[in-house]
Amino acid sequence: MSFVVLFEAGLWLVGVGPDDTLFVASDSSYRINPQAARRFFPRQYVRLAPGQDRFARDKDARTFRVFALGASTLLGFPNPAYTSFPNFLQQMLADAYPAREIEVVNCGVTAINSFVVREFVEEVVEHEPDLVLIYAGHNEFVGPYGAATPFVRLSGNWYFIQLQMFLQRTKTYYLLDSLLHYVVAVLRPAAPAESFGVHLVQREIYLEDEAHRQTEA
Repeated sequence: MSFVVLFEAGLWLVGVGPDDTLFVASDSSYRINPQAARRFFPRQYVRLAPGQDRFARDKDARTFRVFALGASTLLGFPNPAYTSFPNFLQQMLADAYPAREIEVVNCGVTAINSFVVREFVEEVVEHEPDLVLIYAGHNEFVGPYGAATPFVRLSGNWYFIQLQMFLQRTKTYYLLDSLLHYVVAVLRPAAPAESFGVHLVQREIYLEDEAHRQTEA
């Protein structure tokens, strides 16, 4: 066990793997880390956090800070990102409270569910939010660790899921996953990566099942 701990510490010291915290510091502000949701998905289906919102590293008394968490609908999907409700909320609060500095940070990532949101909330509360909005529930079955997820799922037991999520944050897990990915890439001919949506249709939705025939009737 001590060897594993020392090995993990060594990997952290040499900077193995990307930073997967929700926010990264940039000058006098924080911004969304595009790699924040990386650890929750297999490599071919990694979802980037597209948010461009920034918020001050030092919050002053005039600031009203809002964090919004959720999946693709929080990003405005299927419409352009500027149609997302956090954008409208930013303008509405600025109009209603002109004397305040309004910060609305959209932390949306496509295909995530409440398991991921819960992890993100633990980081959000460290940045002095005045309001946290959660707009979720769309991907509970097929998202990471969900009952019908197409991804690796060790167990439906909540404690096993928490253990899996903990291990996925370690540098040792990242290194082993990278080595496995490399070996598979060498042994198996490269194939075009299919999208997450196409994967669900091809692997999880069977066109000949009874439910599909009823919808076609």
